[in-house]
Amino acid sequence: MKVGKRKHINNVVFKLDINKAYDHIDWVYVKRVMLKLGFAPKLARWILMCVEYVGYSVVNNNLVDPVILGRGLRQNDPFSSYLFIMCEEGLLALIHGVTRRGVLHGIYICNDALVISHMLSTYDWFLFFRAT
Repeated sequence: MKVGKRKHINNVVFKLDINKAYDHIDWVYVKRVMLKLGFAPKLARWILMCVEYVGYSVVNNNLVDPVILGRGLRQNDPFSSYLFIMCEEGLLALIHGVTRRGVLHGIYICNDALVISHMLSTYDWFLFFRAT
């Protein structure tokens, strides 16, 4: 390659904002991830019972029926952080799987560097890939 000429490569950075993901975790997904990670079915069921069947009652002169959460993790619950990390592990396993199969191609940051397909931070995930 001559100096001054570069091969044109379409690299993409895709940012996933997972800040509000706590509110959208699906219980079926959490259970599947726990079972895939090797949790005993009974233990997974017990853990989910601690976070899934939480009700809130609204009192306005009269007690009304409790409001049961359909999905989502409570941010101050001791289990929530661990369950959220498990859910992230499930998504990370999917990313690794598509990278290994060649569906997702990472990018080179510079010459002689490793290929980067993703970067994780507390509330943001970055996926790096080539556009076709």
